[in-house]
Amino acid sequence: SGVGAAVVAADSHHVVEVLDAIESLVAAHPEVELLSCHRAIRHTNDD
Repeated sequence: SGVGAAVVAADSHHVVEVLDAIESLVAAHPEVELLSCHRAIRHTNDD
């Protein structure tokens, strides 16, 4: 199984900050083994 997170914001810097915080929160839980983290930032003009 996996864990997913999505962030929507007008500022990409804020998106990165929130994703960093989410990753840290998940990694801090000893019952969870963080194997990898993948990010993709999409913009409104993306197909």
